[in-house]
Amino acid sequence: MDRMLPDYGDMLRQRVWGGTCLPNIDASQHKFINAGQGTTATKSLDCLFQQMGFRQHHWTLADGPGDFWAELSGLDLGTLPVDKCMTALNTGDYGKPFDLFDLVGDLPVGTHFLDFLACRPNAKVLLTTRPASEWAKARLKHSRDSEPPMESPCGLKMRDAPPEVSEALFSAHDDLVRCLVPKERLLEVDVFSQSTSGLAARIAHFAGRPTDLYDIPYPHVSRHDDDACFQHLVGTGGHVRHATPRPSAA
Repeated sequence: MDRMLPDYGDMLRQRVWGGTCLPNIDASQHKFINAGQGTTATKSLDCLFQQMGFRQHHWTLADGPGDFWAELSGLDLGTLPVDKCMTALNTGDYGKPFDLFDLVGDLPVGTHFLDFLACRPNAKVLLTTRPASEWAKARLKHSRDSEPPMESPCGLKMRDAPPEVSEALFSAHDDLVRCLVPKERLLEVDVFSQSTSGLAARIAHFAGRPTDLYDIPYPHVSRHDDDACFQHLVGTGGHVRHATPRPSAA
C-alpha cells in the first residue's frame, strides 16, 4: 500500500478492524463472507446461495440492520477527509449484519473484508475473482465513480489513478484474502477463466448443503435489482427452489 499509494498506509493504521463489534467465534452458525470485489460475478454467487436457502445480502442499501449499508457505502464513496472517514469507520459494528444474513457480499463487503472477518473470524470465505486487467476495465465501464479495490477507500476513485494501480490493488486484495483465511475455510470462484461445470455442487459442499440436490447449472445473473435471481431462474426454467421475489415485489 505504501508503494502504490504513498501515505495511505499511515491512514489505514488508524483503523480498528471490526469497529465496535465483539468477535463471534461460533463456527456452527454457518456464516459466509464473499470477499470478492464488485464485478466479479458476485450476483451469480448470491443467486446460488438463495437457491440453497440461505439469507443473503448483496448491495441493496435498504437492507438492515438500520442504515448500516447506506452509511458504510456513503463513507466509501463520499467526500470526508480521509482521517475523518477512518475515524467514522471505526464507530461501526460490522458484526450486526450477521444477525440478519448468512452471506454478505458485493460492495462494500469487498472493501471492508478485514472488518467483517474481524467480527466473524470463523466464517467461511468465498472469493469471487477474475483476471485483474479484465476486472479493471469492466469495473470502470460499470461505473466511473468506482472506488479502488482496497480496504477502506474513503472517497478514492479508480479513475484518478493509472489502470496498473487498480490492477495491482485488486491482485493484492485477493492475495490478502488467501493469506489470512485457512485453506479449509476458503473457496475461490472464477467464472471468467474457469469452467462452471460442477461448480454449484462444489459450493454446496463447501456450504454444507447436499451436493446431489445442487448438482445444477451455475446461475449467471448480471442484473442488479433485488429480484434478478428469481426472474433469471424463472426465465431460464432453472432450479428456483428457495429463490423467491422480495416481499415488496411479490
